[in-house]
Amino acid sequence: MDCREAQPLFDAYLDRELEAGLSASVAEHVDSCPNCSAIVQRSGALGAAARDLRQTVSPVFRDRVRSALRDVDESRQTRTLRFWRTGAIAASLLACAAISLSVLSQRHEQFALADQIVAAHVRSLMADHLVDVRSSNQHTVKPWFTGRVDFTADVRDFADEGFTLVGGRLDYIDHHPAIALVYQHDKHTINAFTWPGDIPRAIETVNGFHIKQWSDAGMSWCLVSDAGAPALQQLHELIEEKSLTSTPAK
Repeated sequence: MDCREAQPLFDAYLDRELEAGLSASVAEHVDSCPNCSAIVQRSGALGAAARDLRQTVSPVFRDRVRSALRDVDESRQTRTLRFWRTGAIAASLLACAAISLSVLSQRHEQFALADQIVAAHVRSLMADHLVDVRSSNQHTVKPWFTGRVDFTADVRDFADEGFTLVGGRLDYIDHHPAIALVYQHDKHTINAFTWPGDIPRAIETVNGFHIKQWSDAGMSWCLVSDAGAPALQQLHELIEEKSLTSTPAK
């Protein structure tokens, strides 16, 4: 056995972990090789010193070392737990912020739409442009919109219920061409806007005007007037009861 073969076995040789034949071969080489003999002697001395140190260290000192190591491990676990807890809280806050922004954005869109509806209603009263086609006859009003918009409205008169059809006009609501059906209720004018799309069901009051909005069969509906919420609710029920629905043109 030469040095290259023997040196990797020195630790096992010193710890008496080699089988008898191999241990004898290592011992024979160490006895004949001054360099390897010195290595084995140094390794043996270090091992003996370590054993002596373990024997001379007091139990109290060992307990303190073990306690310190436990504290270090617990501190590391605490920091890890704190890190994940902080991350979870931050993620929750971000989620809440995102939801709040989404809700605020939806409310902003609703307010913006309500402002458009009221502005269109007021313009129709101020600019002498209440109707493009004036008639209480649904068979006169409905055909007028053909070719002017890509959807149709089932126009009806509710004079017997207190809502007289005055006529209709073209308008532009929520970035869409819209049909405005105009009704007279007592001394109040009601604009009934309809266009393709979906809007949330809601009732608003903007600058003294009441707004009733909903969606039906892929169409948006919005009533606006100073007649008051009960009148708009009644007209809304008549529209749904009488199947006053608008559908995209085929």
